[in-house]
Amino acid sequence: MKKLHVQLLLRRLWCLLFLGFCLTDVCRAQSSPPGNVVIDGQLKEWGDTLRYYDKAARLYYDVHNDHDFLYIALRRPKHAWKIVLAERMSFEISKDKDDKDGLKIFYPGHFTLNKDDMWNFLEVKRAGGQSFDTLTIYNDYGLQAAGGFWEQEQKTRKSSAGDMLLSAVPASVNGMPSTTEAPKETVTGIVGADCELAIPMKLLPATSGAVYIQIVIPGEKDIVAALNGVGYLAGFNMERGTPEAVDDLMVESKLSITYRLK
Repeated sequence: MKKLHVQLLLRRLWCLLFLGFCLTDVCRAQSSPPGNVVIDGQLKEWGDTLRYYDKAARLYYDVHNDHDFLYIALRRPKHAWKIVLAERMSFEISKDKDDKDGLKIFYPGHFTLNKDDMWNFLEVKRAGGQSFDTLTIYNDYGLQAAGGFWEQEQKTRKSSAGDMLLSAVPASVNGMPSTTEAPKETVTGIVGADCELAIPMKLLPATSGAVYIQIVIPGEKDIVAALNGVGYLAGFNMERGTPEAVDDLMVESKLSITYRLK
């Protein structure tokens, strides 16, 4: 009987250790890597879904490397329109967690405000470098990138992002009532984004052991600036956004990954 209790205890301890390992941000080299990765932003080679999900950052992701490249695949399944804001999305790769002098990439780039064209540009600061170079996705660095936004429609009785702007309008103007009543039902859109990077190993601060990857989508505290950036500058239809998506514009999304190169 004692032997049985010991075996059960060991099994439970093993399950707890396994669960604890899975909940960490350590992403090890894949034993079954995606085959023939093509950097087209479609993510088809990575399977039906990306292997990892960070709930706080609302990001699906996967990482893999071979002899030539470190590959990063990323999906934000909703509220992705904040990627168009001023700071865009950054990828920082360093050999130490506290190292601020590693490789840093802004993607999509800042060269254009158009929500489609921006995916054709990126900015890169080499490890140890002091300034950023603006590149197209076809560049002499050998760095490959592709991505884009996608949208799914949904009907809701909640107010849209456009209605939130209207709610700031006074109920009357010069004594005359203003017509700002929100529609009872509206068609909104879930805006997501997919992207892939293939980073040459020669650009990494380390080519063996662990590297630390931090992906950040900053928030914008100035909601008027955020809505202007998303709607008027980038070209998203504000009538199709939800209040939840607007709230997300003001919150930073941060994902930290420890990846062991193979």
